[in-house]
Amino acid sequence: MNGGAEESRPGLPRNTWRLVAFMVVLVAAILLLRSGMLGFEWSAQELQRKVSEAGWAGPLLFICGFILLTNMMFPTSIMLLAAGLLFGGSFALAVTIPAALLAYALGYLLSAIFARDTVRRLLERMGWLRILERFEQRSAFRVSFAARYVPIPVGAQSYLLGLARLPFLPYLLGSLAGSLPWFFIYTQLGASATVRLRAPFWIGLAVCVILVIATDRWWHRKRS
Repeated sequence: MNGGAEESRPGLPRNTWRLVAFMVVLVAAILLLRSGMLGFEWSAQELQRKVSEAGWAGPLLFICGFILLTNMMFPTSIMLLAAGLLFGGSFALAVTIPAALLAYALGYLLSAIFARDTVRRLLERMGWLRILERFEQRSAFRVSFAARYVPIPVGAQSYLLGLARLPFLPYLLGSLAGSLPWFFIYTQLGASATVRLRAPFWIGLAVCVILVIATDRWWHRKRS
């Protein structure tokens, strides 16, 4: 009996392990490049100088690119790393937060306005509409918060949540709250080209890994 119970216990999805492995490799790569063992010279100061010379156009262009690429399924982690490298850890957060809010809003609205009715009818015929209905029965803030820890592209998350009839403002606030730890971690990693990683980064990284694993286990149990 015990053996059967152990076999039926859901394990972590493969995507979760891939995400954790990606984060570990990313941190190791940043530290290796910083060590100079590969003979690679960072040009962070030169990039930052060019962005500074561009004035207000630099952050504005980055925000526009962030919005566009996020909804084209481009990895937001790479854009956050670039923000940390170009703007430094603190100002990078000031740039990425409004960029993310606009990207989340655009993805949600595109899905809600142009695809919601059609896709919901398709899901109903396929018998899968109950997935969205379960989202709608829960707090929009909690659903959108948890979604940002599911290892699928951020743009896809916004499109999926736009299909559900979630109130817009709680969706937006929940998405931002769920994304803030990622913003902090990746912008700090990007800024580590010129600034040494400190204890708050490692604590934040550990918390994020725990949240990812906990969220995926909860999601897997709900699906089971």
